[in-house]
Amino acid sequence: MSDNDEDDKAPGAEKLDGTTGARDDKNERSTVDFPYNGLDAAEDVASALWSTAGDRPLEVDALAGAMGMAISGAFRQKTSAARSFGVVEKEGRSAFKLSPLGVRLVSPGQEEVARADAFLEVELYRKLYDDYRNRLIPTGKALEEVMKQIGVASKQADRARQAFERSARHAGYFWAGDNKLVRPNVGGAPSEDASTSNVVAENQPSQSEGSPTTADDKSAIIRMLVDRLPDTLDNKKLAQWLRTAEANLRWSYDVPGEIEIAEKDTYSAD
Repeated sequence: MSDNDEDDKAPGAEKLDGTTGARDDKNERSTVDFPYNGLDAAEDVASALWSTAGDRPLEVDALAGAMGMAISGAFRQKTSAARSFGVVEKEGRSAFKLSPLGVRLVSPGQEEVARADAFLEVELYRKLYDDYRNRLIPTGKALEEVMKQIGVASKQADRARQAFERSARHAGYFWAGDNKLVRPNVGGAPSEDASTSNVVAENQPSQSEGSPTTADDKSAIIRMLVDRLPDTLDNKKLAQWLRTAEANLRWSYDVPGEIEIAEKDTYSAD
């Protein structure tokens, strides 16, 4: 088996193309790319490459040694994350090298801008950023339901959310609060979100408060739910949308408890 084959068969999200390829117990597969490790792990890979080989290719076994790791599932998860964030590239069959973005990431004075750019290289994170810029983003289970709507497999949603939150914090996107995605104002250029972020941040709840407090916030969430209605519905899609709606509205209105939404293929009238 080649190194390439081994990488592609690593557990979970370690495929070298950056795709998670993750399946849950019902063989549901994620249809959107996301890493299992955060941006900090990708930065570790970039730093090891730079300190060992500069911008030249480095064989996978030498990279593992530079990181103090064996060629294992944990190592492949880190290298896959580095590829998902666009900071490393595959070179030949069994080597890695820094991408231009990766070189910026390890260059003093450029790392903050590079982190902000790398965060948006991940397909899932870019979709969330585009959907929620300048407005509140759900947290916890509500965010996981949104991720499922985008294409994350159900059994992978918790891990995808944790990696997203860790990466957003590392890249500086939570500077206005952990429920607001705002690109950091780095590199001497104003953030594209900076013109409205301060106004929104003054009215948004703290992490401990947990849910929006204004009618505009609630209206935005309802509009988002309507926008996410699929063109066609079956029982599975309808149940998934209802679970997303239930989680978001419960978070928005701070309603405790849970409503069970189950899929049934047939219905019988009593």
